[in-house]
Amino acid sequence: MTPSNIINYARRLIQDNQLLRTTEDYIDETLLDYVNQALKQTAVYRPDLFLQIADIPTTADVVQQTAPADSMRLSDLFSVKDGNAIVEVSRETLDRSAPGWTQVAAGTPINWMRHLKNPNQFFLYPRPQAGIVLVGEYVQEPPAYTLNQTINLLSDSFLPAVATAVVSMVFGAQGPNNDMNVANSYMERYTQMMGVSLQTRPLTDTRETGLDARQVI
Repeated sequence: MTPSNIINYARRLIQDNQLLRTTEDYIDETLLDYVNQALKQTAVYRPDLFLQIADIPTTADVVQQTAPADSMRLSDLFSVKDGNAIVEVSRETLDRSAPGWTQVAAGTPINWMRHLKNPNQFFLYPRPQAGIVLVGEYVQEPPAYTLNQTINLLSDSFLPAVATAVVSMVFGAQGPNNDMNVANSYMERYTQMMGVSLQTRPLTDTRETGLDARQVI
């Protein structure tokens, strides 16, 4: 699937509707921008569709860490690369059980904690020594695709849904001839096709565990 494929599908939807002008009025540059907007919107509505397992480098000797630059939110951490598993625990539980945990010497992390106010940051115990790389999963933000670039973050089966979102944007940008009722109709169709009513956090995040930190430290 490429933006060009999505645009061709969207053009057919536009042409079939008499409320819009001919498709020649919508140049590829504009429609490509709509495609990229629709993909980013889809990643917000259905982050589970953009989950990627990847290596996650760490900053040495620092407790608070940041997910990769292209991450929208961290989903899970599995292990130290080529090393031990890493277990999620509650930071509140760790703070109560071992209040000096942030001062422990750097080493190989065995526990990680979510930053509940920032989905792209997390904490490690112990803080990592130099060269530690983690294996984890995060929601990858779609890049700005070119017209014929392959969209490898999303299954081809979602092409009709993304094209429907593009058509909604076209209707919403008609200027004095706009018909927001039609635009909203297409957007409603898009959200139904994408299953937007699903809750996004359960789809991407495991719940913060209440496990007693003393059991895992």
